Amino acid sequence: MHTRNLFILLALFLPFISHAQLEKGMRQFEDNSEYGFIFGEGSTILVGLMSHRQNWMLSDHFMVGANYGGGIISGGGITEPVLIGGPNLRYYINPGNTKTNFYLGLEAQATVFFGDGEGNLAVEPQLGLNTFIQEDVSIRARLIAQLNSDIDEVVFVLAADLESFFKRDAWKSRRSVQDPSQKGTFLLGDPQASFSFLPGGTNTIEINTGLGYFFSNDFVGGLELGFGDAGGIFRTFRIVPYARYYLSKARTSWFLQGEGGPNLISVNNFFGPGRTSETIWEYFGGAGFNKFLSPNVAIEAKIGVSGRSQNTATTFAGQFGMQYYINR
Repeated sequence: MHTRNLFILLALFLPFISHAQLEKGMRQFEDNSEYGFIFGEGSTILVGLMSHRQNWMLSDHFMVGANYGGGIISGGGITEPVLIGGPNLRYYINPGNTKTNFYLGLEAQATVFFGDGEGNLAVEPQLGLNTFIQEDVSIRARLIAQLNSDIDEVVFVLAADLESFFKRDAWKSRRSVQDPSQKGTFLLGDPQASFSFLPGGTNTIEINTGLGYFFSNDFVGGLELGFGDAGGIFRTFRIVPYARYYLSKARTSWFLQGEGGPNLISVNNFFGPGRTSETIWEYFGGAGFNKFLSPNVAIEAKIGVSGRSQNTATTFAGQFGMQYYINR
């Protein structure tokens, strides 16, 4: 069942599969962060998390890079800084293939919590592939064996997401910087899917993505989607419609965005006896920008006001991540 879901995710992109080739000098990276201030009940909490991954193709076969980042949670007189970092290594078996490239990889990450001085080390050998759906965007699928200093067992994970690969002349073949965001283009907000298998333990599923469509050159409508399952005991389902209007079109494009919808949380089972469930309505309104790194990949930052139906706290929240523009 879990493997079938991953193949369905990959099949959605089959009409967009493109020709590209991994080669020496290409760069691959990803940025993600969330930050915000929560005001309510006489306290203020600052939440921040930032991560960065940067890799370089040293040859047509070898990719070397690193993950690094950190975060902080501060409130109620307590501050807990967190620091993460570690190396990435990949060996591509068939880099000359213009569609799908298989690789053997190894990632390691150390996490340090400065508040109590504790931490852990995770090592992840993996077998993966990149299938290009645009010249600079690929689907990455991989089978991972997670070894963590805090867990005695090996956790097996089947995961899929998108990765961007950049050449120095990424804009050379494009007529203008407006090309990526024309009517008919799909907008994907850092889609990720993972299925974790712990022998004799709890299996988990997590899928998150934003899916939008340019109904005109300036207007995008879409959905923020999320699903999580922890062994069929705890489940979440999130579907939040959003609308976005672009105020400018350039390599830095500004926009206004509003969204709102339900987040269903269920314990035991969505429909089974004895279940406990709650529907939380959430909303967000704000502004942001896309900074294009290549014709189909942009860094996105947005900030605004958000809230949830189960409390009256006012939240000023922001997000920083990757956006992918998929067209034929």
